Amino acid sequence: MTQISPTELNHCPWCGEAISALTGNCPRCGAPLAVAPQVDQSGFEQRPAIADMARLKFGPSTCQIEGEMVPVADFHLAADDFIYFSHHQLLWADSSITLRNRGMQDTWKRMIGGMPIFLTEAVGPGHVAVSADEAGETIALPLDVGAAVDVHENHFLAATSEVALKLRPTDIWIALGDRDEGQNAKKLVRPIGMFYDRFAANQKPGIVFVHCRGNCFVQNLQPEQAILIKPGAFLYKDSQVKLMVHIEYLSLQAIGFPGGIPGARLWLRAVGPGRIAVQSAYRQTEVIREIIVNSSYSTYDDM
Repeated sequence: MTQISPTELNHCPWCGEAISALTGNCPRCGAPLAVAPQVDQSGFEQRPAIADMARLKFGPSTCQIEGEMVPVADFHLAADDFIYFSHHQLLWADSSITLRNRGMQDTWKRMIGGMPIFLTEAVGPGHVAVSADEAGETIALPLDVGAAVDVHENHFLAATSEVALKLRPTDIWIALGDRDEGQNAKKLVRPIGMFYDRFAANQKPGIVFVHCRGNCFVQNLQPEQAILIKPGAFLYKDSQVKLMVHIEYLSLQAIGFPGGIPGARLWLRAVGPGRIAVQSAYRQTEVIREIIVNSSYSTYDDM
């Protein structure tokens, strides 16, 4: 058996961090290093869950992921270091931790978009813990300087102090008309909401923590490579990945609807280059029974 020196360096297959070959998990993204990456025939790779009690390091501070069904992110913050998160996700904090409101841009847009408008900063020294209060996985997304990631609304858990947050419009929508009134009566459907949370490391590297419902699967798309995913399954993407509506028009005559009552299913079309992640537990998108009279840029199929 070949012995591995404790000083021998390897690299994490998920984030590229230089690591000791004897380390149990990557200290930057938490991926268990004993699990070899595997890609299925469709090109998706299951992101390995961060193991219970795995510890991540960012600057002088650490984060320990505790639990498996409903994980808790337990941060040990150095003096003057801080994280930020939605206030309702705060689980507990040491008395030495300073809690303060985080100034937000686009508060009105976040309100009408149904996204959290009150963010809290926790400043060290001391321990503070956050939880999504929902079964699933905690995903750590390390960001190098210049990198940015778009996160589906209401999946953000926490971010380190170096990470900037901005609101970005999804530009994903369809307009529905009333059959009796033609195209006069319209309503908008936004299958992934009005906005993303965009996180960027502009000056220093940082980490974004995201809550995933179920298991997380990631595909690294090549330039111009495209895939279709269910809107509710979308979790996060690299900022350069483009999303658009894909409409699948259905003929309902074959299932007992004489006269061809309109029907359609909605998908997201993702075009590379870059990573896109989906979650295995998600809200289903119902078949559209009304007439689609307009949409954001889209592709379509007839079934």
